[in-house]
Amino acid sequence: MKKTQYAFAEIEHYIFTAVCQAAAAATRQILEKIDVELAGTRDKKLLRDKGRRKTTVKTIYGEVEYRRHIYKNTRTGEIIYLLDENLIIKKTGLLSENLTEKLICAASEISYRQASRLISEISGQNISHTAVWKAVNSVGTILTEKQGTLRIDEKYSGKKKDRSVIFEEMDGVWVPMQDHRHKKAKKQEIKVATLHDGWDASNPKKLKDRTLIAAIEPARAFCRRKEAVLSTLYNTDEIQYRILNGDGGAWIKDSAAGTVFQLDRFHVLRAITSNIRDKKARRDITDLYKEGRHTEMLDYIKIYSDSVATDDPADDRSRKAAELYNYLYNNIDGLKPWQLQLGDRIPAPPAGIIYKNGGCQESQNCTLITMRMKHRRMRWSERGANALLMLMCCIKNGTLRDALRNGIRQTGQEPETPPPSAVLSAAKVREGTEVGEDIYADLYKRTVPLLGAALSNNASGALRGIINNIRL
Repeated sequence: MKKTQYAFAEIEHYIFTAVCQAAAAATRQILEKIDVELAGTRDKKLLRDKGRRKTTVKTIYGEVEYRRHIYKNTRTGEIIYLLDENLIIKKTGLLSENLTEKLICAASEISYRQASRLISEISGQNISHTAVWKAVNSVGTILTEKQGTLRIDEKYSGKKKDRSVIFEEMDGVWVPMQDHRHKKAKKQEIKVATLHDGWDASNPKKLKDRTLIAAIEPARAFCRRKEAVLSTLYNTDEIQYRILNGDGGAWIKDSAAGTVFQLDRFHVLRAITSNIRDKKARRDITDLYKEGRHTEMLDYIKIYSDSVATDDPADDRSRKAAELYNYLYNNIDGLKPWQLQLGDRIPAPPAGIIYKNGGCQESQNCTLITMRMKHRRMRWSERGANALLMLMCCIKNGTLRDALRNGIRQTGQEPETPPPSAVLSAAKVREGTEVGEDIYADLYKRTVPLLGAALSNNASGALRGIINNIRL
């Protein structure tokens, strides 16, 4: 007897399609139930019912088409969809919160076109790269503007952290830009800041409670943004020392008031390597720097610069050495590690935290910006870059879901209508629902309403055929 062969890929495809259609049908029915509840609890004198309209929302399991009531505000004449307002659907462009999160996470790693293809394949629907771009820009812009309007809060709060020492690292990354006509424009600097409590004692390579901030904006505005974010995380009156690690840029040093500034070790070593070609001189200068003999190091560089000076304009060894001398001399106070600057004044770290020398910003720049926004023949508008940067920071900080759920609700234009007198809850949906009332009664009894769901003929037939005919 010939043994029947089954292709697992086909089984997987048919089951996936059927389950997605069942989920979409269940979602439609639940949304319409909520809409009926909202219609009954609205202020009927203020909101006049003008019938129902169809719309579609894209979800992680496909498109869901449903009908909801449309209302006219008798005071303002505004057209309102209560269901869309209460579900915050319109704020993300008729994309569900879960699908929006998936689109943003994909777009933070790969291009908008690649993200649209990836999500389209796994969700069984057609999502264009323009839809991905719009989702990132709309949500990212809202969150960027909200963060930019934060005020420095110096009031003590039990929700904030009490730390004696906090660490700040700041740097800039230049990215290619374009103007409103999509023409090449001058590069602009993305300013990046990393705030953290120190290093995890159980994993010394991991930062403790890291918060990333990034934006293309003037230095003064960015520093205000950083200070406002910092004041929402820490009780600033409890902070004794703020350790700032940076490359010595003017905008970074301007923000160093009240901090212990340390010149970033990576930038010092890179400056020595790029400005001193002679291997022996380079090695000697590096050794003097690592040994903390900074005055001797500067004297050595000056002597070396004088010794290689010539009248040949093509020989730039002396000029390069002079540039290195000026760079280190202008940042001489930051050459000494912060531990040596503070000495015995360093407070004991909290439990689970250790203090180290710093120098993590280059790694943050690479994972946050360079791998996504540079060296890929891409150009950015300022608004688009800031929107994506805001969302990538939320992902790295682990706050994306809260930002989508709370940030949009608090910042987006809320409906002018008063809230319904009764809020629909899961318990209310369940009340009055009897077995057999609709095809999703089993959903409330914790069973899977798959075979009984209202699927298309093709999907339901394929699913039942597979389940009934598979031979174990």
